[in-house]
Amino acid sequence: MRFDDFDWHDSILEYIIINRQDLGLNDIVELGITWTSGGSVTLLFMNVRKCIMNLNFGIDTKDWVYCAYETDDDEDFIFYKKQVVNIYDDIDKLKCFVIETSTTGSVMKIFASQMVVK
Repeated sequence: MRFDDFDWHDSILEYIIINRQDLGLNDIVELGITWTSGGSVTLLFMNVRKCIMNLNFGIDTKDWVYCAYETDDDEDFIFYKKQVVNIYDDIDKLKCFVIETSTTGSVMKIFASQMVVK
C-alpha cells in the first residue's frame, strides 16, 4: 500500500523510535499508528538519510494526525538532494514522507528510500 493511500486524518501517532543499530547502512525511523477504524500498524521508514522533527510536547492528550503525504516538492527535501547529489549514488530512490499532527502542531519530514508496513 502506498503512503498516501492510508486514511491518515484523525489517526493517532502512538510512538516514534529511531533505530541506528545498522549505523549508516540502514537507519530506520519507526512510527506506531492507530487508525480511526481501530486497527494499528507499525510503519518502518528504511534507509533514512535525513529526518527533520519539529515536535511539541506537554499536551495531555493523544497526538492526532492532521495529514500525511509523500511529496517531491518539499523545500527541505529539494535542498537536501542538491546538497548530497554527489555523495549518494542512490539519491534518485529517496522519497520525502511528511506527517503533520493537529493536537501538538508537530511536523515530521522523513527522507528515506522505502516505507514498509509491519
